This record gives sequence, C-alpha cells and structure tokens, in this order.
Amino acid sequence: MRSYETINNPNMTLPLPGKRPNFWLRLASNAWQSPQETIAQRERARRNTLTAWIVLGLLAMDLILIPAGLTDPTTLMAISVAALGIIVAGVLNRFGQTTAAGVLLIVLIIGAIIGAITGTPGGLPLVDLPAYDLLVIAIVVAASILSSGSAFIVAAVNIILIVLDFNLQSYAPDMKIQLAQIGALGMLARPVALQVIIATVAFLWVHGLQDQVRRADRAEEVAHLESIVADQKRALEYGVEQLSLAFVRSANGDYNVRVNIPQQNPLWSVGAQMNTFVQRLGAANQANFELERARQEAYRLAAALEDWRAGRPPLWPAPSGTLIDPLIQSVTGARPQSLDTGRQHPPSDGGLPFNWG
Repeated sequence: MRSYETINNPNMTLPLPGKRPNFWLRLASNAWQSPQETIAQRERARRNTLTAWIVLGLLAMDLILIPAGLTDPTTLMAISVAALGIIVAGVLNRFGQTTAAGVLLIVLIIGAIIGAITGTPGGLPLVDLPAYDLLVIAIVVAASILSSGSAFIVAAVNIILIVLDFNLQSYAPDMKIQLAQIGALGMLARPVALQVIIATVAFLWVHGLQDQVRRADRAEEVAHLESIVADQKRALEYGVEQLSLAFVRSANGDYNVRVNIPQQNPLWSVGAQMNTFVQRLGAANQANFELERARQEAYRLAAALEDWRAGRPPLWPAPSGTLIDPLIQSVTGARPQSLDTGRQHPPSDGGLPFNWG
C-alpha cells in the first residue's frame, strides 16, 4: 500500500491511517485517522483533506483583508463574520462533517462576494460588474468538496443571485450609460455565460479525475487481492505438505509425529485434528501391541499347563509386563520380580495352588 496518495493536487499529500501528517491536517482534518480500505473511504478522506486546505487558504485571505477593514467598521465586521464562519467550517471538517463544512464555505464565498457588490455606495458601478465573475470560486469549491454535479447547482444559484442583484440594485451613472447602450441582456451575458462554462469545465474535470482515481484504486485493490491469494496459496501448500508428511510418517509407525501449522493458516484446525488422530492412533496401536503380547503369553501359559498335565516338565513363562502376569504368579506361586525364568517345575508342594481337575 502507498504511504501517501496524491489526489486532486500534485502538491497535496493524503496520509493514510497510522501516518502523522503536518500540524494543520492534524488540526483541521481527520482523514489520517479514518480507515481507507475501500474506494468510498479514500474518496471521503480526499474530500476531508482538500477541505482542510481550502479552509486554510480562506483564512489566509481573510487575514490579508484585515488592514482594509481597519478604517471601515462595516468591512471589519464582515471580515470578522467570515473568519468565524471559516473556523466553524474547519471544526466541522475536523469531526468528519465534510459536506456541512463545504456547504458553509460555499455560502460564505457567495455571501462575501454578493455583500461586497451590494454594499457599494451610490449604486452598482460599472467597475463592480466583473465582481460577479468571482462567484465561479464557489463553483470550483463545490465540485471539489461536494460532488461534480453540485457545480451546476451552485452555478444556477449564482445566476439567480446575479440577475436579482442586477435588477434590484440601483445603478451608478456610468452603469446607466452602459446599460442604455447595450441593454441588460448584454451586461449580464458575460457573467452568466462564465458561470455555465466554469460549471461544465469543473464537472468534467472533477468527474474525469474521480474516474481515474477509482481506476487506480481498483488496480491497487486487484494487486492487493492477488497478493492475498498468493499468500493463501503458499499457506495452503505449506499446510498440505505438513499434513502429507504426517500421514506418511504415521503410516510408517511413527506416532510421535506432530503437524506444525501456524494458527493463521487455513489448515490449522485440520492439523490440530490430525495431531489428535495420530495421538489416538498411537495409543490404539500400543493397546493392540499389549493385547497381542498378552495373547502370546496366554498361549505359552496354556502350553506349559498342558505339559504339566501330561507329566512333562513345563516351561513356565516369565513375567512380561502384560495382563497375564497375575495369572502366571497365581499358577507358579512365585512373585514376578523373583521368578526363576529357567525353572522347569511347579512349586515345591508338587502341585498347583488350585484344583486342576
């Protein structure tokens, strides 16, 4: 995975969770703390980070305008209100309310521009007409923070405000002269057309950029999934190898073999069951071995008893650690640990400790 993603701005880095960004992003953004595993999550992080930078730019612009308001209380009040609104937008963005922060910034931008135009004393002068063009800033911000389609909504709002302000506000003398020459339609054609053009360009630009980011994210996710599949394949191959080795060794009589598969391996539970199976198989094999030895010792004791009945010297079996040992002790009358394995006769009384019949 990339340590940083550059989205929408080649000079802006989008830190992934776990990476500590610069001071401003820690203060005005929470993208570096949010999960970014899916395309939607990375898009939200991009918008959140971009909003933080826009808030910083607007704050810097607002600070630059402070000297202009020192001589005009009304202007200073407007600058103060704008600064407060920008700070509120930064706080909203810090708590993940990026959409609310973006809407507030757009309202502040439009309100500041329209307020500056309508606040001109003596009516609307001709020199203030290009100020309507500044409303395209709100369109670009909307397309970048909210969605590509929101550019057209903000453009429509701007056009309505331009038409209303132009028709309701009084005119300065130079504006009246120009209006008499080319008419209201000619005066409004440029700012209205500019809103439509910028909205279209912003939509196409952001929409295309988002498509490219999504394709890049999908390619990265595919590569990540391929890596996961490869890791799982290697884990399965290792697990199968360990299980096969355990099967072969247990089939050859090695019941001490154990399957060593890490718990993260998908075959870990199968390995644990295999270990239990081999352990029980070993115990069953040992029990079968002891049963076979007991059976053989029983045959030997029966043969010795037959020799004794026939008057031949019996060859009494020695203790073998099987279940027959107590019976041998009872027949021979000797303790297993002191029994003479080479003795050919029964006890000194010449008979067995029970009635053979």
